[in-house]
Amino acid sequence: MASPKTAVAFAIGVGLGVSASPPADAKTVKTMPISEVRVGMKGYAVTVFKGQTTDRFEIEVVDTVRHYLPQQDAVLFRSPDPRLVHTGIVGGMSGSPIYLEGRLVGALSYGWRFGKDPLGALTPISNMLEVGELPYRPEVLPRPGKRGGQRKGTKAWADNMLGLQSSALPPRRRPDELEPSLSMEPLSLPMSVAGLGAQSTRMLSDALGFIPVRGGTGSGTAAAKTTAPWKWKAGDAVSVVMIRGDSSAASNGTVTWVGPKGKRLLAFGHSMFEDGPTSIPMADARVHTIIASVDRSVKMSSPQAIQGVMYQDRQPAIALRTDLRAPMIPVTTTMQGPDRDLKPRRYENEVAVGVDLTPTWSLWSSPRLPTRRAATPPRWC
Repeated sequence: MASPKTAVAFAIGVGLGVSASPPADAKTVKTMPISEVRVGMKGYAVTVFKGQTTDRFEIEVVDTVRHYLPQQDAVLFRSPDPRLVHTGIVGGMSGSPIYLEGRLVGALSYGWRFGKDPLGALTPISNMLEVGELPYRPEVLPRPGKRGGQRKGTKAWADNMLGLQSSALPPRRRPDELEPSLSMEPLSLPMSVAGLGAQSTRMLSDALGFIPVRGGTGSGTAAAKTTAPWKWKAGDAVSVVMIRGDSSAASNGTVTWVGPKGKRLLAFGHSMFEDGPTSIPMADARVHTIIASVDRSVKMSSPQAIQGVMYQDRQPAIALRTDLRAPMIPVTTTMQGPDRDLKPRRYENEVAVGVDLTPTWSLWSSPRLPTRRAATPPRWC
């Protein structure tokens, strides 16, 4: 295991975009460096507009913005596709691979809110491949510290949650922070939610910065029937699953790059939480439709079966593995209303493991958050 100093130096190098050799699998994918991109070049992007079938849309290079981020360029493009002329760049297209002259140049990842034209920008594939080179490192994932006199069983788990200093309430924001930004920014990820009440959905989306879109629960909990492994290809819809079961919450984006063996994937073209090493389940996804909006059009989708794990969450991309699985924490919620003649309602869910986020996900996995009017608060176990 690398020393702390070595690990820190390596992390800083990756964060600043220092050159790294691409993964071995990437050698079979023809890529184009940004230095070869020229204004007016025409190509295409691949994404899912409906169902689970990929489709192309044409793009034309507008210009290249050098060092839009430290040691990372951005290529502006415009699409003449009638579907995007109507909707603009769509949330959920994050990661859609873009090809010029038959070579992969990067991933659709940036746009503008309230944009009138289908104008977007891409993250260079070279920056994304650096993330794909990073290993799965469960040993460095943050864990809650143990405390003296810890209780046993589910009570000990509850003690650890309470010791995380994590609030279930979203942070208070100034009015100017709520105004829409006119600058180019990463596309907001649509968050497919199901089984959650309006209050839970609103608080969850406000805390995470995602766009809530009512979807479905996919294949449910681990007890659901096992499905065959999904055969991934560039342009497929992918979900990162935070809650599943009777309720569901999952962000949705697009796969950019797939290794020849199908075990390693790169997606989004930007981060999800920018947490670095992580371990959160990922699933294939089904797109039901695209909801057009003057603010930000989004894909309405549902996660399907768990297919692997998001093991790196970095600024240029998220990295996924299909040969690994991430643990989830079972959460049972029992709710009893004021009318004792009605039987208590019991909800079974699983939440992803994350020191800062698990307590929040556990609370919001309840279909209805308790309010001040509630006669009897729900019981979590």
